[in-house]
This record gives sequence, C-alpha cells and structure tokens, in this order.
Amino acid sequence: MLDSTMQLIALEKVFEEMSRVEEYVGEWKASWYEQYLDVYSDDLYGMRDADLLDFQESYHNHYLLEGVRPLEQRNGEALRKVTLIGDYGEKYNCEFAKVVWEGMCSKKAIRSFSFANDGEISFTKTDKIKSNTRRKNTGKDSIYTSYEATYNVLSDDFRLDITVDRITGERYSKRYRDYISFSRLGDMVVKRFNDIYIYHDLNTNRKMIRIEKKYNKKNKSYNSAVTFEAVLDTFDAFQRGSVDIKTYKGNGRVNGTYRFDVSREKGARANFYSRKGIKVDLIRHPEILAKANLLLSTRSSSTSDMVISNFADSTQQAVADALNNRIISFDATDFNMKAVHDAERKVVDTVKKIKGELPLFGLTERINYSFLLMNPVGHLPENDLGKVLEKK
Repeated sequence: MLDSTMQLIALEKVFEEMSRVEEYVGEWKASWYEQYLDVYSDDLYGMRDADLLDFQESYHNHYLLEGVRPLEQRNGEALRKVTLIGDYGEKYNCEFAKVVWEGMCSKKAIRSFSFANDGEISFTKTDKIKSNTRRKNTGKDSIYTSYEATYNVLSDDFRLDITVDRITGERYSKRYRDYISFSRLGDMVVKRFNDIYIYHDLNTNRKMIRIEKKYNKKNKSYNSAVTFEAVLDTFDAFQRGSVDIKTYKGNGRVNGTYRFDVSREKGARANFYSRKGIKVDLIRHPEILAKANLLLSTRSSSTSDMVISNFADSTQQAVADALNNRIISFDATDFNMKAVHDAERKVVDTVKKIKGELPLFGLTERINYSFLLMNPVGHLPENDLGKVLEKK
C-alpha cells in the first residue's frame, strides 16, 4: 500500500499522462467512451446487486457500480469523485479508482486505455484484419501488428507484448503469427521472440537465453519436452549452456531424460537418466546418443528449434571427436549464435518500429531508457537519447 505522499505523486503523474494522451489522440480526431471502475461509496454500499445494476444502466453503464466497497476500504486517492442522483432525487456520493477509455476506433485499428489511482497504466491497440474478399491482391504480404502495454508511473518497469500477423499465399490463405515482447523488471530486461527468451542483466551486461518446449499429450508427433539454456558474457560470447530432453510415455509419465552440458571450464558432457534414476554416460554409449539426435531432428524448422539443434550438434560433434576422453573439450566458437542474434534483432526492430506511434510519453520514455542501459550511447537515436537524458 502506498503512503499518502506516494499516492498523491501517483495521482499527479497519472493525470499528467491522461492529459498528454488526450492531446495526442486529439490529432487523430477520434472519439471514445469513458467508464469509471473500482467504486467506493458509503451511500451505495449494501444496496442489492439487482438495484445496483438498474442504477448503473440508468447512467448508460458510464459508472460501473458492481462490487461497491465502503470508503474506509479505499486504497489511495480517487481519480474521479461524482454524486449520482437517484429516481427520486436522492444523492449517492461515489469515488472511483480507475478510468478506462474504450472504443477508440479508426479505419485500421481499435485502441483502449486504462488508468488507475495506484499509478498503473495500460494501453492496447488491435489491428483490424481485413477479410479475403476486401483485401486487394497486390502480391505483397499483409502485416498486422497489435500490442498491449502496461507500466506504473512510480517505477521504471514496463511490459510490451506484441503480436504480428502475416497473411500471405494464394488468395491470402496462409497466416503466420509471431509473439514478441519487450519488458523490464528491476535490473532485468527480457526480450521474447516466440519461444526464445533473452534475459539481459543490466548490472552485469550478461545474457541468459532460454527456450522451453513443453510436452503436449494431444500432439502425438512429439513425445518429448525440450529445455535449452545458455549464458553469454558481456561481449555476447558463449560461456555455458545445456539442453534437457525429457521423453514421455503414452500415459504422460517421464520415460527418460537426455541432458547435454557445455562450459568453457568443464568442456562437454552428455548423459541419459532413466525413469528409475540410472545415469548413463552417453560418451561411452553413442548408440543411445543417436536416439537423442533423432528426437531433435524430428522437430520443426522454427528459429528456436534451429538454436537447440545447433547447440546439440556442436555438443555431439565434440563427443564424436573424442569418445575416449572422460571430459571432452568444447570450442565455444562451434556454437552458432546467429539464430539467437536474429531473434533479438527482430524484437528490437519491432519495438523501435512501433515506438513512435505509442501515445503514452511515460512508456516511450521507459523504453528509450532501457535501450540506453543495454547499448552504448551511440546506438540510441540522437533524438531519443536527448529526451532520456533531459528527463533523467
């Protein structure tokens, strides 16, 4: 719970953002409807739900009254205080902790905003996907980008989730979707491209790559779950990594686990763990190693599968080069990081592409500052850098 001083600061910053958004979207000449949520009222508290709904509808659902709580339970100052009038002139004093702007439509997209008295702000933009009959066949792919963003005015943290739909093929019959996100939590920036997650520690400038492919009972073409992790140093050079492959029986129980570990200090190791916990050194049993290779090769050709397969191939090549050694040397340069770097670049490029159209100053400020912390000063566009330094 925020103390009284922080509550007032949060409220001031939220009102400031709301004013800037109104000014920004005013240039679009867009209209929207406003709703008030999270109501506190001693006058309404205790009223029957049916009566609350009738009262709410009399105001065209402009004020949402369900779940009303007494004033003593409120947390923070109200974003809006109103006095509602009943059918016979009776007055109901109400305080609302959240404001939403809905139905902000244009020809290409639908947008909405949410502002809360604790400083939490969210924004969504959803592209309207045209039907095949309305889409002109220009020979080019149709790209639709939608996203949802959240942040708090009292923190540097934020989250931006993006969905990119690409429609192509004859009569635009094929649809591909990429999930991209860019977020900050404390001293960690997380970049996601589909199932590739890149964790960037702002204190050490090190990165951890994680890919997780869960077992799906309904998909009988794969009977395994794969988890890949890799740690990079401050120069993006490979330090250590592992891939864990769990195979499953038809009843969903784990049948066995293949694990590959690589590090600069210990070289490469490859082991199999049976369901009963028996450990088998794959260096001594290359025939079992071949089974793990088969599991990886049956996966798709997605970017994340290429990363996992490349890592496994590099590890297994080290095993094949020296089957008689207890610990196998591993040359980190054998592991190709191109797929990881490509995924990271797609995240950054997508965020930079949409950043200019975000109507929330506080959000773009946080994104710019994260870029500044992740990269040398010269890598940030001059106009973005100036805004960040001026604010800080």
